[in-house]
Amino acid sequence: MEIGVGSENCWCEWAAAAYETSERSNPLAKQLLKTCIPKLRESHASLNTLSEYACRKISQPRIAMKSVGDSPLPGGSRQEDLEVLSRNHVCPLFDPERFVLSQQTTDNGVDILGEIKEQGSKTGIAFKLQLKAKDDGKRLTDGSYSKSIPTSNLNYLWNQGVPAFYVLYVEEVKEAYYCYLTPTIKKLTEEMPDWEDQKSHSIRFTDKLDASAIDTLYQIILEHGQMLREMRHRLASISAIRDNNEKVMVGADLSVVDDGVVGRTIERFGLWLCNEGRWLEVIDKHLQGSRSARRSGLYHLIVAQAYYYTGQLVEAMSLLKLTLAQQDELPSDLKGMLSYFNAVVRLSSGSFSKEEYEEEIARIPNQDPVAQYLRLERMEAEYANGLASDFERAFAVFSDNVSSLLAEADSTGNLKLLGLGEVLRFEGCRNNTRYARAMANARALEEAFNRDFGERAVIHQAAVKVNLEWAQRVDELKKSASIAGNQSALFTTAFYEAKVLLEFDVIRCLFGGGQKTATSIALMDQLLANFGEAYKFFSRRDFRDNMIATLSLRFEVLSYLGRDTASTVQELKAIVEQGESREDKQKLKLLLEGGTTHESYQRMIDEAQQAAFVARAEWESLVREMGTLDKSEGLRSAPNAEEHVIELYPIGHFIVPSSRIREAYEVLGVSEDARGTFETIWALPAIPVANIFNARIDAQGYAHGQLDDRGIESWRNIHRVRTAFHEKKFPRIQLHESEVSFA
Repeated sequence: MEIGVGSENCWCEWAAAAYETSERSNPLAKQLLKTCIPKLRESHASLNTLSEYACRKISQPRIAMKSVGDSPLPGGSRQEDLEVLSRNHVCPLFDPERFVLSQQTTDNGVDILGEIKEQGSKTGIAFKLQLKAKDDGKRLTDGSYSKSIPTSNLNYLWNQGVPAFYVLYVEEVKEAYYCYLTPTIKKLTEEMPDWEDQKSHSIRFTDKLDASAIDTLYQIILEHGQMLREMRHRLASISAIRDNNEKVMVGADLSVVDDGVVGRTIERFGLWLCNEGRWLEVIDKHLQGSRSARRSGLYHLIVAQAYYYTGQLVEAMSLLKLTLAQQDELPSDLKGMLSYFNAVVRLSSGSFSKEEYEEEIARIPNQDPVAQYLRLERMEAEYANGLASDFERAFAVFSDNVSSLLAEADSTGNLKLLGLGEVLRFEGCRNNTRYARAMANARALEEAFNRDFGERAVIHQAAVKVNLEWAQRVDELKKSASIAGNQSALFTTAFYEAKVLLEFDVIRCLFGGGQKTATSIALMDQLLANFGEAYKFFSRRDFRDNMIATLSLRFEVLSYLGRDTASTVQELKAIVEQGESREDKQKLKLLLEGGTTHESYQRMIDEAQQAAFVARAEWESLVREMGTLDKSEGLRSAPNAEEHVIELYPIGHFIVPSSRIREAYEVLGVSEDARGTFETIWALPAIPVANIFNARIDAQGYAHGQLDDRGIESWRNIHRVRTAFHEKKFPRIQLHESEVSFA
C-alpha cells in the first residue's frame, strides 16, 4: 500500500498519540511508527522533527502517572461525611407508608422537607428536619447531648411556618436524637426574653429518634396541619360577616375556636351546665373567646353565675353589670335570676347590706322560676331567727313550710332534693340540741349536788335511738340523689350527715362523760375519707363555698381527734384568701379562734355548770316550796268516782275532778288537738301523761322525756303548774304499783 505524505503524517501523529496515552507500550503503535518513519525521512525532510519525536517516544522508557491520592482533587471534610452518615441513619426511620421525604442542601445545613400521608394519600401537610451531626458520644451530666446552633439558623427554621425539628446524629453511638422547635423557642423565650440578641444557643437533645418517636412526630405534624386547616376554614367562614368583632383563636393545645362558636355554645348549653354544677366548663369555654366579641345578655348572665359559684366575685359583678344593661333582651323567665344573682353577688362582696339584698330579691315576682328557691332561702332564714326563742317550734314551722313548698306541682327534682336535705339537716341539729341540753342539765345538777341521778344513761339511750332513725332517712335521701344522678345533692347531704354525727359524738363525750372509743374513732376516720371524696367532687367544679365548708369540717374532726391540722389550715386559708368574700374570711377567723364544734360545746358545758350553780338557789327554793305543798295537802290513796288521775311528768300523779278538766288543760297548756286524746285515755280507763318540762303540750305522753328538760325554765314551769294545782285543789295521789300511766 502506497502511503502519501498527508496520510503518513496522520498515521505518525496517531501512532505517537496512541503510544503516549497507553498505559504500556502499544505494539500496534510501535509497528506503525517503524513502518512510517523511514519513508518519512527519505521523502520529507520537513518531517524530520516529528519523526525524531516519535522515535524518541518509542525508544525512551515510559514515565509512570501519579496516583489518585497524589493528584490535585477537590477537597473533602469530616463534616460532609457526618452529614452523609446522618442522612443514611435518619431517613430510613421515616416509613414510606406515612412519610414522603425530599432532601435539600442549603447554607444552613442539610434540610429534609417532608410531607405526611394518611391512609396512603398525600395530605399536603408539610414538615421540615434539619440534620446536625457529631462524632463525640460523650453525654452531659443529665444524660442529654448538646449542640450549639446559631440564632440565625433557629430563626430560619422558625420562619418556615411548618412543624420543624432538629435531629442530632451521634456517630460514636450511632444514634439520633431530636427536639421539636416550638417548645425549644418557648423555653428560650421564658428563660431569656432577648434570646435573639445572642449569636448562638446550646440546644439540648434528650429524646431518642426511634420508632416510637416517629409516631410522636407524625401526631405533632398531623395536629398542626389540622389546626392550620381549621383556622383557615374559620377565617374564611367569618370573613363574609360584616360589622362584627369576632376573632379566630388558637389554643395552646392547637384547638381552634372562633368567638361565634363560643357564644353559641354557652347560650345553648350554659344554663344546663350550671345546673349540673359544671361551672368550670362554662368559664373555660368563655375564656377561649376574645374579650372584644359582642355578647348577649343571656351569655353574660350564664358566665356571671359560673364565676359566682366558683368564688370569683369581681368577675361576676363585672358581667352582671353588662347583663343589667342588656336585661330588656333577656327571656322573661330569666329576669328573676338576674335580680337574684346581682343581689347575692353584691351581698357576698360587701357592696350590699342585708337590707339592700332583701329589697332587691323582693322585686322578683312569685311566678318567676327562681322564686321557689328564694322561698326556701327565706324559710331557712326564719328558722335561724326562731332558734333562740324556741328551737322546737322553729323546726316544726320550717318542716311544715318546706313540705308545702315541695308539694307544689312545679317544684323541680333538684329543689325537692335540696329541700328534703335541709329538713334533715335541721332535724339532726334539733335532735342534737335536745340531747346536749338534757345531758348538760343532768350533768350540771349531778355535779352541783354531787349525786348521780342516773338520768344521763337514759338520755343517751333515747338519743341513740332517735339518731339511728334519722340516719336511716338520710340514707334514703342519698340513694334518691344517686338515682337521680345529682352528685351535688348527694355530697351535700353526706356533708350534713357528717356534721350531725360529729356533733353527736362530741356531745356523747363532753356531756356524757364518755371517751373516744375504737368505734367512734373508726367513724371519724370514715368521715375523713368521705370528706376527701366530697372535696374532690367540689374541687373539680371549683365550688368554693362547699370546698371551704368541707375543709372546715375536716379541720374540726382532726382537731377533735387531736391530729395534725397544719396542711388543712394552709389549704383552707389559700382558698379563702383567693376569693373576695369577706364573710368567708370572717368565718375562717372565728373557726380558727376556737369555733370548732367540740370547743363550742365545751364552752356550753362551762356555761351550763356556771348557770346551774347560779340557779341552784332558785331551783332549791322551787323544790322546797313544792315539797311544802305536798306536806300541806297530804296524799290521797284513790280517786273518787267523778275524778280523773293524770301523771305530771316528772313530779308524779294528781287528781282532777271530771267537771274541771278544762281548768287543768288551761294550766297545763294542752292544745285543742291533744285534749281529745286525754279524754279518750280516761275513758279506757287509763292514766294519761303530760310532760310539764314543756310549757305547751301538743300531745299526750312523755314526749322526749328528760330530753325536754331546758333547765331552770322547765322547773319554773313545773313550779307554776304545781302551785296552780294546789290552788285549784287538784291534790297529789299515791298510786299502787298495779296502777300505771298510759304511754
